[in-house]
Amino acid sequence: MARRLELMKDLLDITKDLVRIPSVSNEQTELNRIVDYVETFFADLNTDHLFITRYTSNGIPSIVIASEKENLEPHILLLGHLDVVPADEALFDPIEKNGMLYGRGVCDMKSEVAVMMDLARELALSSKPLPSFALMLTCDEEVGGFDGTDYLINEVGYKPHVALVPDGGTSPATLMLMNKGVFHAQLTATGQTAHGSRPWLGENAIDKLIRDYKRIREHFDALDQSDTQDRWYHTCSIGTIEGGHATNQIPDHASCKLDIRMTEDTTVEEMNELLEGLLQETTLERLVTANPSTTHRDHPYVHLYEKVLQDSLQEQMDDGKCCGSDDGRFLTDHGIPVIVSRPISDGQHSPEEWVNMQSLHDFRRLYGEYVRALARHIEQEEQTTGE
Repeated sequence: MARRLELMKDLLDITKDLVRIPSVSNEQTELNRIVDYVETFFADLNTDHLFITRYTSNGIPSIVIASEKENLEPHILLLGHLDVVPADEALFDPIEKNGMLYGRGVCDMKSEVAVMMDLARELALSSKPLPSFALMLTCDEEVGGFDGTDYLINEVGYKPHVALVPDGGTSPATLMLMNKGVFHAQLTATGQTAHGSRPWLGENAIDKLIRDYKRIREHFDALDQSDTQDRWYHTCSIGTIEGGHATNQIPDHASCKLDIRMTEDTTVEEMNELLEGLLQETTLERLVTANPSTTHRDHPYVHLYEKVLQDSLQEQMDDGKCCGSDDGRFLTDHGIPVIVSRPISDGQHSPEEWVNMQSLHDFRRLYGEYVRALARHIEQEEQTTGE
């Protein structure tokens, strides 16, 4: 019981320390500060069993803590992000209330990072042989992940056997097997300026933009299945719109930004072709795109998660689908299975972001048992195949 309380306190302390650092995406000083915190956390262990490597891409820092020096193909990758979306200053002061911890990032995903840091620490200090693993923490997931996970996977060359990404779902029992793809785009219309009292002398760019957006809107509205439980259909949201300079002037420029999410039956290129076919008066610029990602239900690592979940928490696994996206997509592009779940938590990106503290402890226990089971399973696979 004493060890259980100590472990929970450690997890909460790490989580609170991380939350107190306002590591908002693109705030380079704070991003470096939180990576410094992680580096110091592991350097202070004074162990020869972990190897720390810092990376930087376009000024964005990331850090990898590994059980093997210069091994780009660890058996197990623990993947998380340290950046958060903007919030009021008060949200960076974590608060405990009624068994919950509130604060920016406690759900997405600083409590989960604390779980992985604590697990890596325990593995490093254990007298048992270390599994082949790496903890990869990046600082740009909230803005696309291109200088973090994308860079580390596709430029540096990390290629693990499996990745654990605790950045989706609402509980340890919900394993997110499918993520929608992302297509962020900008529509731009150009026209001819004129006095607002003589519109026939000009060409209204906002009118052109509205007409093309209406064509897109009608297409996606026809796909609406909002009465279904998982909302598993293509969606389109308009996020920003701008145009014009004065009430009495016909605008010669207008643009809007769209957030499109698509299910596994449509790729980025297919969505691009569909949109180009709908547009008549605007140009399309792709901003951030990612194909849908899937980890197959019958994969041995999924079955193993299901078994460990039953043995550790006495819970049955639910198959989940996520309308959002995470950095795991950079791994599924290479056929690497991704295991996505998290503690009982919710409210990410909102003022009421929370994590259940007991579930956080349970999730830590689950992750410890699953990583060890995975390590044994992969070693047996390699012995069987002779690798």
